[in-house]
Parts: sequence; structure tokens; C-alpha cells
Amino acid sequence: LAFATKEKGYANYSFYLLSIALTQAVLFGYGSTYLWPGSVWLGQNAVHLMGALSGITTIFFAINFLSLKHYTPVIHKVLIGYAVLYCASLLLCFAGQSILSYNLINFCAASSILLIVASVKAKRKGNRSAGFFLLAWSVFIVACTIFAMKDFGVLPYNTWTVYALPFGSAIEGVLLSFALADKINLLRKEKEEADAQRLKTIQTQNELLETKVQQRTAQLEEAKDYIQSQYDHLRLTQKQLVESEKLAGLGQMTAGIAHELNNP
Repeated sequence: LAFATKEKGYANYSFYLLSIALTQAVLFGYGSTYLWPGSVWLGQNAVHLMGALSGITTIFFAINFLSLKHYTPVIHKVLIGYAVLYCASLLLCFAGQSILSYNLINFCAASSILLIVASVKAKRKGNRSAGFFLLAWSVFIVACTIFAMKDFGVLPYNTWTVYALPFGSAIEGVLLSFALADKINLLRKEKEEADAQRLKTIQTQNELLETKVQQRTAQLEEAKDYIQSQYDHLRLTQKQLVESEKLAGLGQMTAGIAHELNNP
């Protein structure tokens, strides 16, 4: 979908889903069993790595999907700060500071609540996609809470509590997919409206230009007619002058002949 639609949101969503899937695989013990069975270091640090990675991809997906830089610029900057802290937790993990890395990741978990606040604010400001995100993210948060409460002994171990996390993630994925599709349709509609408005503007400009051309042509025609009339007047005046000169010359010649005849 990311390549077909050339929509950045689908690419971010793909990385986000991949990181969430890897994180859950690690939590359920599938990482050491199937993904890196021979790596002791990954077996010990995969939870930190996947936790930080999922946090980073979640933040950037939410920033892009909700357009937080436009709707909530302050929260956008705070989330960028959380992403930097997640990157710091990765560095601590690679440096062998697993406990510090784990504590920093837990501290950054507060960004989840901030995402809910951001989605509410964006929705109030007219972001239609924020409603989908708010619903999907709330389902995911509830699923994570149920999964954690089971580990703390607040809830009993059963099918619902054990598989609450993947079940909630599945619902979240479906809702976000619908949200992305709705966003694509909305962007397409906005593009069509913008194209129609641009075409209308071009037509209006063409009509205005045509009107100006017609006005200018009419002015040129008037100027041409005026110049032609002046030219005709000048030619008539010239002709009259020539005739006058001829008559004057003929008069002089006649007077001269009459004088000679009267005075032989």
C-alpha cells in the first residue's frame, strides 16, 4: 500500500506494526525460540531494544498521522523529546546499562498518555483522522493495562488476559487501517477540490484575459480608425493645397497674358 499510494503514512504504519509485532514476540518468548535462538545478548536485551524501537516508531507514526506539528505544536516538540530519550535508552542498552535503559523506557511510557491528549486536541481542531486514532490507541492502552495487571496479580491468568495484548493490537491495527484509508480518501477529495478550484481559477483568468484582449483590440481598432481618418484628412488637405497652387499659377499666367495683350 505504501508503494501503491505513495503515502508516507502507510510506510510509517508498516514500521510501527513491525516494531509492535517484534515487541510482542519478545514478550511471549518467541524471540529467543525462533528469531535469534543462538544469541544470548539479544535474549537478554531484546525487551529493551524492541521497547525503545516500538516507542520511536509509535511517536513518529502518530506525529505524521495526526499532523501534530500543525494541530499541537507544543506536544509535537515534547514527543520529539521522548523520541530522543528512546534513542538514548538504545545507546544505554548497547553500552551494557540494561537497568538504566529499562528505567528510561518506562519513563518514556508516559508518551502514551500524551498521544491520547494530542489526539483529543487534534480532533477538537477539526482533524477527522484523530477520532480513529483516539479509538484505536485507547483500545491498545486498555489491552496493555489488562496484560500488565495480569502479571501483577490483579487479574487472573486466563485466555483473555494472556492474549489481551495481541487481541488489542489486532483491533488497533484494523481501526488504524480504516483510519489510513479514510485519510487517503480525504486527501484525494481535497486534491480533487483543489484541482477543481485551480481549474476554475484558470478559467476565470482566461476569461478575464480574453476580455482584456477584446478591450485592447477595440482600443487598437479605434486608434486605427482615428489614424486613418487623420491620414485621409491630410491627403484631402494636401490635394486642396495642390489645386490651390495650380489655380494660383494659372491666375498669374492669365494675368500675364492679359497684360501683354493689353500692352503690345
